[in-house]
Formats: sequence, C-alpha cells, structure tokens
Amino acid sequence: KSPPHSAGQSYTLTFPQTAPSSGKFIQTDGSGNLSFASAGISMVDIYKLSSTINPTASNTSTTITNFAQYTTSPIANIGTNMTHSSGTFSFPSTGLYEIQAFLHFHELSNNYQYVQVEIQTTTNNSSYTLLAKAVTTNTGNAGGDTKTSVYTSTVLDITDISNQKVKINYLSSATAILNGDEGSQVIFKRLGDT
Repeated sequence: KSPPHSAGQSYTLTFPQTAPSSGKFIQTDGSGNLSFASAGISMVDIYKLSSTINPTASNTSTTITNFAQYTTSPIANIGTNMTHSSGTFSFPSTGLYEIQAFLHFHELSNNYQYVQVEIQTTTNNSSYTLLAKAVTTNTGNAGGDTKTSVYTSTVLDITDISNQKVKINYLSSATAILNGDEGSQVIFKRLGDT
C-alpha cells in the first residue's frame, strides 16, 4: 500500500530478483534497493587449543598456532567457518565480527609473574598491530602453583576478507604454561553486515 497522496512522497522500492530462503527479512540500502537478510547472528565459530604450550621466551609476544575447531556436542558452530592456518584466522565474508579470546595459564611459580592475551590484526595481510589485550598478575608465594584465566575481546568491521586477518598472541614474563584444554578458546561471531 502506498502512502496517502497528501504525504507527497515519491520513491521506488525494488525487490530482489530471487526469492528468499526461510527466516529472512527485507532490508533497504537507503536508495530503494531491497534485499533479503538474516535475522540475528548468522555465524559462530569456536576454536580451542589442541595441546599445551610451554613458553620458549620471556616477554615475547607469540602467535598461537595450535588452535583447532571445537566441535564437541552440544557446542554450536553455525554458518560459514573461519579459515585457520598457522595461527592466522581469515574471515568467510565481510561484516561486523566479535572476537573473544580466553586463555588458561598455570604454574606461575615466581612472585609478580604476569601473562597477557592479545588480539592482533592486519589490514594489508602483512604487518600486524595490537588491537586488544588483557593482563593478569600473580602475586602468590614463590614456588606456588597458581592457575589463572585471561580474557579479552573486540569488534572488527571486516570490509576486505583478502587482507583483514586476525591472530591470537600470548606473552608471559617467565614460567606460565598455556593449557591446551577447554579453558583456552577463541570465539568468532558475525554480528551483522558492515
């Protein structure tokens, strides 16, 4: 139904050429071109460490390379997956993505040792910059066995899937071991269109 003549409106809405699949809604680009889009989150992809990491150098930011997709039921990975190769995550499509990184460390055996989790990104598929980080410090007694979890997150606007990529790094001041278990995960969610 068109607006009343008294409104003085004149515009064109153009429907897509193809019919929608189930669960889609109609959206406009602001210029009258309509398309069918997904309602809600259309992609969730969860990874966890496949093995424990023993730090080889203190105070050095190191890319985690041994993530594997977490598929244990009832874990829910939906939509098109991320691509993971040697620690580099590539996005399946453009859009707004939330990235959450949880890392589980133990054996902080000396006073005032710290661990850090980092989300690093590139816009040119070459040089990476630190985008988000979280740090925790152990102030326990020397010789103690302490466990700690570190969490950080961010939201990225991915407009170029060939050049925009992400790495998850960690840094420990000394003897923190990164546990290869369910406590160390990275979660990608596509929140919507860019």
